[in-house]
Amino acid sequence: MIVVSTDVVVALYLPGESSNLAEAVLKRDSSWCSPMLWRTLFPHYLTQPLRSGQITPELVQLMLEEAKLLFLGREFPAPVEDNMGFVLNSNCSAFIAPFLALARGLKIPLVTFDAEAVRAFPEIAILAKDFVNAGSPMPARLRKPVRKKRK
Repeated sequence: MIVVSTDVVVALYLPGESSNLAEAVLKRDSSWCSPMLWRTLFPHYLTQPLRSGQITPELVQLMLEEAKLLFLGREFPAPVEDNMGFVLNSNCSAFIAPFLALARGLKIPLVTFDAEAVRAFPEIAILAKDFVNAGSPMPARLRKPVRKKRK
């Protein structure tokens, strides 16, 4: 399971140069989770293509309904306690902070296109291209700690 930022989700549905990469992330790990904030950010990313006529309101609604299925049972309230810590300790946007907090809380990687988040928090975030190219196993810095079985 991985936390996926909204920009990756949008790239999955909106054709563009990052679409193939988003599809490759999904192929590598299809168990995506996210803070519920993605539901607000997703339409925001689609505003310009909608207003320019690249996509229709009906297509936006269809994209949203399909994207909701990606996160079925894996949407979480946006953790707010750590958000300002991420913002104050980096140049990251406040929009990425809940994704970073969720990934840290779940001890799983955040897969994103946000290079600043990866620069500031490499122990939590990984660029989508690096996630896809990493192969198996997951890079050590992002692997869940292995717990020893008790005898």
